[in-house]
Amino acid sequence: MTFKKLEVPTASITDVKKSPTEVFKIAEQTQTGVYIFNREKVAGVMISQAQYEILVGQLQGDLELPKRASKEVAPEQSMKEKTFKSLEAEKVFKKFSHHSFTLKALDDELVDLGFITKKSSYGGTNLMENELMASEQLAYRNRSSSQCLLLSLIPESATHFRIADVQ
Repeated sequence: MTFKKLEVPTASITDVKKSPTEVFKIAEQTQTGVYIFNREKVAGVMISQAQYEILVGQLQGDLELPKRASKEVAPEQSMKEKTFKSLEAEKVFKKFSHHSFTLKALDDELVDLGFITKKSSYGGTNLMENELMASEQLAYRNRSSSQCLLLSLIPESATHFRIADVQ
């Protein structure tokens, strides 16, 4: 009998009991779920909060229509036709244009792409919410290139947003 090698990270229940944050770090680093084994059987899969919020946003994006369609990109300006000022803008638009997300999930993903966080020192999104309420946009600056992005967001609920445009 041959065993199939899993192409995803794995951990044991004991590993989770010892340090669940380490398992979450592995999930973030590999951008996939970590299979948790209990006595050689899969007991479950662990993902980080940011990964979970993205999945929920994707599901909600598939199930719900945007509530404020007036700010969305015009149909004739599809993702293939849209021109971007930078590769970062293109990456952000492609990653977030098809689903809704929380401000925390957006910030976490942009930090992973090399942008400076907008969250407060306690990990809160109050500063982001204030900026968004004032201008309906968020401005991000890349750590290494000082490239600036201006994100126009559409609120879908009190906590979830959809991206309308990236400049």
